[in-house]
Amino acid sequence: MSNYTLDAPRLWHHIRNGMTEHGKIIPRGQNGFKCLAVWRGDRNPSVDVDLKDGTVLAIDRLDNSDAMPHLLQLLGLKMSDYRTDQAPTHAPTKAGKQTYPTPEAALLGADHLFRYMTADGRPVCIVGRYDATANSKKKILQIEPAPGSGWRFGNSAKNIPLYRLGDMLNDPGTVVITEGERKADLLRELGFNAVTTIGGAGKYGRSDLTPLAGRECVCIWPDHDDAGKLHADGLCAALAKLTPPPRRIQRIDPATLDLPTKGDAADLIMAHRQAGLEDNAITVQVEAIIRNAPVVDVAALATTPAPGQIMPQLISMADVEAMPVKWLWPERIAYGCITLLVGQPGCGKSFVTCNLAARISTGTAWPDGAAAAEVGDVLLIAAEDDAGMTIKPRLEAHNADCRRITIMPGTIITNEAGEVVERCFTLQQIGVLEQALDSLPECRLVIIDPIGSYTGGDVDSHRDNEVRSVLAPLAKLAQARGVAVLIVAHTRKGTGNYADGNALGSVGFVGIARTVWHLFKEAGNPERRLLLPGKNNLGRECLGLAFGIETDHLKRGNLRWEADPVSTTAGEAYAAQNMGGGGGERARPERDKAAGWLRDLLANGPMQSKDVFAAAHEHGIAKNTLDRAKEELQINPYHPQVPGPWWWCLPGLDTQHTQQDGPNVP
Repeated sequence: MSNYTLDAPRLWHHIRNGMTEHGKIIPRGQNGFKCLAVWRGDRNPSVDVDLKDGTVLAIDRLDNSDAMPHLLQLLGLKMSDYRTDQAPTHAPTKAGKQTYPTPEAALLGADHLFRYMTADGRPVCIVGRYDATANSKKKILQIEPAPGSGWRFGNSAKNIPLYRLGDMLNDPGTVVITEGERKADLLRELGFNAVTTIGGAGKYGRSDLTPLAGRECVCIWPDHDDAGKLHADGLCAALAKLTPPPRRIQRIDPATLDLPTKGDAADLIMAHRQAGLEDNAITVQVEAIIRNAPVVDVAALATTPAPGQIMPQLISMADVEAMPVKWLWPERIAYGCITLLVGQPGCGKSFVTCNLAARISTGTAWPDGAAAAEVGDVLLIAAEDDAGMTIKPRLEAHNADCRRITIMPGTIITNEAGEVVERCFTLQQIGVLEQALDSLPECRLVIIDPIGSYTGGDVDSHRDNEVRSVLAPLAKLAQARGVAVLIVAHTRKGTGNYADGNALGSVGFVGIARTVWHLFKEAGNPERRLLLPGKNNLGRECLGLAFGIETDHLKRGNLRWEADPVSTTAGEAYAAQNMGGGGGERARPERDKAAGWLRDLLANGPMQSKDVFAAAHEHGIAKNTLDRAKEELQINPYHPQVPGPWWWCLPGLDTQHTQQDGPNVP
């Protein structure tokens, strides 16, 4: 919407009379009417034109945009014929791809027009600047030649020439690059060869800098703010990469010029003029500023990446400080890392997390006899269990100090109406988790249960790259804060005997965790739970633990850990589950029997794997049992020829003859 201080009544009457000739108008009170938008073939009046408070307002109700430029162009009127000595208080609004006959018609009432032209004078784009007034902020609009003829709003041009390029090419002296057209013009008034790039700070990449290649000297004069500093950094690097680069690059430090924050070359020149200095005296001072500007090391800049350029991050291991692993639960859960707890629904995962939280809150010894936990806070992020009905009773049953345990059910946000609204938390909002840890400086453990509820709706938990994009910032945060993170995951529907491959979702969950634990109901004895180790990238492999779940006199469930460790492996427990009976240590006789049979089968030499499978089937040995026997005998299948079959061979036997003579198959 435009609002001009003009001879408003005369302008309003001229527009009203002119639009009457173009079709029906509808009066709107004494000083308003509605007319047709003839420029788009309007059939019903949709433009409101009002005389109000000494101004003329023209609003296109179809898109609530400014219709004044269209009206003036249609009627052949010029705003300058109606203006008083006051400038317009608002710049025009861009009207899509509307074409204007002249730049002045498009940028109506602009205080400054800055033309960007090629060396031969062809216009590429024009920037219109509307200075700030009491009623409006400064506004910058850009137009470019329209296809065919005329002008339209847009900034699609690339490699835009430097502002005042033609003047620069005619002057072999030092080129001063400012951060804006008005500053370049003021310096030119004093006789300096000044140019600028289009778009202001940080937008130098849109400009064609090649005319500066090989110049004797280029001096950069940035604004006195952080954006100006970054702009100068990038511009220096871009100039250094020209072929050839300028022979000398200088950079003025605005902090040395007694300028206010955001102060620039224009502020310095205007301050001197307001102080009564003649332009000759100002020129002498500016010459000294340019002459004494520090010289930039062009050779060093040539190897400095430009902003946005991706470079390898290289760190010599000689500069890396070796750090010992710090353990929350020795050999089982480490500080500064992610630990993964995997188990089927209902096997007791949340009982385990409540037990761990209780021990940390009170400094109780760990169930395997390790030294007491370091007393501290626990942050619990849980989606499946109710805080009042489930979590709090379990914590109390484990004698937790609940003052040390904080739950984060989600996030809160204040909307535009000032209302506080609750939202779900996801790990894509890692900054929210950082804020939570800021409020818990003694936090030892963060529990996320289950991880699948917190990856975010747009993350596919079965895609490794998407999972890692969410967990990598979490791992980095854990390391930075020195806090242990325990994430809980379900098992997939169809499990195999490779334990760590059974976590639901992408392998990224297991890959980014440093330690993995698997929780089972023991096959054949579901009241007994087994906590068995998976991978451990940080320490020695531990034995598993067993526990049962009891209820106290208040019907609250709590854990009772067994004193003796468990030798069953997670792979064996999964195999027992898959067999649907037996399990754990009970499965060992079948495995030992299969191992003895397999040793005898391969005693005479290697066999193709398909023949081994067929023989096992004939002897009633299940595939899972055969796999466990193979692992116990440390048999590693090998592939001597590609393409070709796989072979099994006992460790230590010669496998080379399989390539020439074939195996000795009984």
